[in-house]
Amino acid sequence: MLSAIVLIITTITLILFSPFAVPATQASAPDTVVLSTDEQNMLSLLNEQRRINGLSALKIDPKLEAMARRYCQEMITNRFFSHTSPVSGGLLNRIMDSEIPNGWLLAGENLAGAPTVEAAFEGLMQSPSHKDNMLEPKYTHAGIAVIDGGPYGKMFVQEFIEYPEDMLSKAANDSQSNLAAFLSANLFYPESSILDFSKSTGNTADNT
Repeated sequence: MLSAIVLIITTITLILFSPFAVPATQASAPDTVVLSTDEQNMLSLLNEQRRINGLSALKIDPKLEAMARRYCQEMITNRFFSHTSPVSGGLLNRIMDSEIPNGWLLAGENLAGAPTVEAAFEGLMQSPSHKDNMLEPKYTHAGIAVIDGGPYGKMFVQEFIEYPEDMLSKAANDSQSNLAAFLSANLFYPESSILDFSKSTGNTADNT
């Protein structure tokens, strides 16, 4: 049975009102990223489901990809499986430590352990909260990590983010900007917990 070979943690939904209401900023230009075969396969499955549901494909964000790979290895090395790490903290901590440009609106994370990409993706799709994360219309970019290790054979991390249109437009129109260089790496791809900074200020809600 799938449940016997796939381990997926229940996503925690966090609606946070931004503690740093600052204008969008530009990050230093990252290196380009090349996905592994497993990572590309996971991204292809994800974007195919988004296409079927009338959604735009997610593009790989090099900084988010690096963040996903670090966290994937961190869980394997330290033998835990959670959105909250004894090493790097929660999702917001990891975003802030990964030089993600200020101004993003929504971020999410899915975790899975399984022997194959197909088994992990099927398990994620069968979980309503994880499926909702993968099919969130607002997301624009992703980071997909798949690393051999852990009790189920492979560890999977999916990171999602929404950049506002003005950040994307500015990058497209300014070839000299760091953000433009940051986004240009997406051309090299042939593709929970949720943090929501799109609201106004005040409350935090946790929903398991």
